[in-house]
Amino acid sequence: MSLALIVYLVVFASINIRSVVKYRERRLLHCAVSTLAAWMYTFCLLVPAALQTTGRTTSKLVAPGFMGPPTWNEIGELSLRWAGELSVVVAAEIVAIQLIVPHLRVPKRPPSPGLDWRLTAVVLIAVGMLAMIAFPTALESRADAGQGIFTLLRSCLVCGLAVLAYYRCFDSAWLKVLLWSGLLLLVLGNVRSPISVVILAALAGVIARGSIYRGRTLAGGGVLVACAVMVGAFMSDRRANTTRSMGLSNSDLVRNIAEDPVAAPYRAGIDTLDGYRFSRALYDVVPASPSDLLSPLYTFIPRSVWSGKPDSMGVRLSSEYLGYKASGQFLSPMGYLSLATGSYVVSLCLLGISIAVLASLANYFAKTFWLSIVLVVAFRMFLNGSSFDVYYGLVLALPILSALMLCRFLIPTVRTHDAEVDTIKAHRRNVV
Repeated sequence: MSLALIVYLVVFASINIRSVVKYRERRLLHCAVSTLAAWMYTFCLLVPAALQTTGRTTSKLVAPGFMGPPTWNEIGELSLRWAGELSVVVAAEIVAIQLIVPHLRVPKRPPSPGLDWRLTAVVLIAVGMLAMIAFPTALESRADAGQGIFTLLRSCLVCGLAVLAYYRCFDSAWLKVLLWSGLLLLVLGNVRSPISVVILAALAGVIARGSIYRGRTLAGGGVLVACAVMVGAFMSDRRANTTRSMGLSNSDLVRNIAEDPVAAPYRAGIDTLDGYRFSRALYDVVPASPSDLLSPLYTFIPRSVWSGKPDSMGVRLSSEYLGYKASGQFLSPMGYLSLATGSYVVSLCLLGISIAVLASLANYFAKTFWLSIVLVVAFRMFLNGSSFDVYYGLVLALPILSALMLCRFLIPTVRTHDAEVDTIKAHRRNVV
């Protein structure tokens, strides 16, 4: 084991020790972002590096002839960089907790779920289902950037399911059936990313209610995540089997996953490591693209209005250097920031600022549903690593906020109507 790898493991262990301390203090959100970063760096960068080196998985950079699989010397060099980046992450989080969070007005207990949120969930699911029928395009995991209003309408389904998951279906049996039916629809449609949204919404609810500090809940959550990862691997293999006409049965797909369950998720599309190496190789080749940092805002502008709207940096570089036709290669957080700014030092500063913002928002929304959106953005950022992940969070937040405002406007009218109906019924009973 190289010295660089030992340094990485020491940083990883230190972050987790801090996490255990904060967990025992019932202050999980004080370390949530750094803990997520440490585990995502390990499972999305270090583990796949070892798997690719030993030949258990294949890098997507090999097929187009861009570069070969990583060597152990490269892994050692990368480990040292990853240790430094994680150190920046935890330092930025500590600064946010010490200097920013104390000045935020964080509610001490979660508000009770009102009729407005229940109606919001139902309205969102109804709109999402109608949109999927009226505009029959699969609800893509990457939000189909550029499709505008159709993306927002179709995403309503996932938004409604997320609200149900956060509020535990409002303890309603028929809403539980609605939640599981919606999840089944997503699984059958091979749509993975929205499922992670629903899971993270459920996690946010558990954190807000304080249930996360029960050992049974924590263990159950770990099992749920493991199952979700395996289901995601199956969905990815099933989609590939269909699109490539491989002719495999579902039992064949399950058997392939069972033969190597550790490597299966990485064969299913977790290519953060490829993006990190891809970005490093292009660092001195392509010019910086700082305008891409603003893409969460201008992505909403339709091309019918702005015909010259640029493609995202990941899509453009993947098409030019890897031969991708539509989708883009994940670039990883530091890979994306390095290519966007043209400076590794500036990228580290932006990473620190991003972490401080996420940590502050996570603690500010600690007792509300909006913690779900913060967790989704943080998770996608460490998995994918681009400004599109912020856009994805906006695509989720805007329909929910719009539906919530509409339902709050309608509720007084509904209650007035119900009161009038009750008065008429009471009058009739008195007359009789």
